[in-house]
Amino acid sequence: MSTENIFLIANSNTLNLMGLRNPENTGFVNTATVAATLQDTKGNDVAGQVWPATLDYVADSDGCYRLLLSDELALVNKKQYRVLMVAQGDGLTARWDTLIPAKIRS
Repeated sequence: MSTENIFLIANSNTLNLMGLRNPENTGFVNTATVAATLQDTKGNDVAGQVWPATLDYVADSDGCYRLLLSDELALVNKKQYRVLMVAQGDGLTARWDTLIPAKIRS
């Protein structure tokens, strides 16, 4: 995800999946379909972007994918948000479920 694992309110943010690998052969997976959904802790999708959203493969990277998040996401200061991410590629599926807080940039 982000370097600090914080969503900055009223800013563009990115979701990153770095170094996706196939555990069977340890090779990087550069052709996966990766989708993410951002929800509040009650399971409601966050307004301001359409979910699930697809992460794009980063050209010439080793299994890296990125999604630019809208600066209009309806985030609340000091609240936690759940990122649900699913990657499918090489006949395999991987899932992540992570909580990330939002804050106002100071």
